[in-house]
Amino acid sequence: MHQAYYINQANDIPEILLYGEIGGWGDIESKQFIAAFKELEANNKIIKIRLNTPGGNCFEGISIFNCMKNSTAE
Repeated sequence: MHQAYYINQANDIPEILLYGEIGGWGDIESKQFIAAFKELEANNKIIKIRLNTPGGNCFEGISIFNCMKNSTAE
């Protein structure tokens, strides 16, 4: 499995590029993504997110969505 998200911190505002299928059988596992997101959130007030996914496991997707929705970052 390859990592289907990329975190670009080259600019003042970090950017997450989230591409690929959501779910343990797909490209993106929610636990790994959320851990990376929380680490980024701890040091940044604003996070840009670019999302382009064909879908996947709805429960994994809801976990990722809730993480972003409840973020302290803008």
